[in-house]
Amino acid sequence: METASRDIRYFIAVAQAGSLTAAAQTCCVTEATLSKSVARLEEAVGLVLFERSKNGMLLTPAGKAIHGDAMKIMLAHEDLAGRASNLRQGHAGLLRVGATKPIFDDVLVNCLFRMVDRFPDIQLNFTLDIGAELIALLQQGHLDIVFSPLYSVSGAEVDIVPIGSDELSIVARKHHPIFNLTPTPKDLLRYGWILPRQNARATMWLNERFISCGLAPPRPSIEIDYVGNSIHRLVETTDLLLLRVGARNYPGKDQLLFSVHLPEFEFERPAYAIVRAGSYWSPGRQFMRDTVLSHFSQSNCAPAAGP
Repeated sequence: METASRDIRYFIAVAQAGSLTAAAQTCCVTEATLSKSVARLEEAVGLVLFERSKNGMLLTPAGKAIHGDAMKIMLAHEDLAGRASNLRQGHAGLLRVGATKPIFDDVLVNCLFRMVDRFPDIQLNFTLDIGAELIALLQQGHLDIVFSPLYSVSGAEVDIVPIGSDELSIVARKHHPIFNLTPTPKDLLRYGWILPRQNARATMWLNERFISCGLAPPRPSIEIDYVGNSIHRLVETTDLLLLRVGARNYPGKDQLLFSVHLPEFEFERPAYAIVRAGSYWSPGRQFMRDTVLSHFSQSNCAPAAGP
């Protein structure tokens, strides 16, 4: 059976889009081109892969059965093309990087100068999201490497390299009333919270901690994934509590934010460099992985204790 890699790629695009019209827009080809491509693949494998209707195209049981193998073939082809591109361009080219926002802000930003200095012709494309979304994009072939905590992975296998750890902790302003107490988990529920979205693993962990203490999870006053300087200033001037995710330190004698230490609510989670199983470690990927690993090993990520 001889099948062009383009037919496999178009088959996956139609399966993901659910219609020829949507897939044609994604692939920048005509619907007729996609229709002929799908027909060629169906003839090659001797199976009907799609149920066609006026509402779109859905995979048949046979189509679902070969979809996973088709993804592996497409990703292997892309890895081969990437490796050849690196050999031709002398380590230049595109590197698509996924990262959680805390790891990007606290680690990757500090590594970018070394990266572009070592590979001046490289093009870096960053996607920032929660870990589960990044892993899905990696498995679908939209990313080359992901830097994220890792809890579990379903579907295609991945290769992981431990790079360090980041922390989950509760942060409050220097003169917050909570520091006048020996706080208990119940005391934390007296105040409003700034939390990541509810399906973020950090928020799920916090909710699990409260439930294990026999308490209802806190209701967020503000729900936001990215915690920048404006959010820090808000915490510095209100009684809101912040679930701090990542390696950010608050240095200096005029430090305004401190960690609220409770044994039940302290957690250090391992972080990894993650690639698709068996994929090619290009020089750019290797250098970024090693630079991030070096940064983690040299940094002191612990925030200051309460005043």
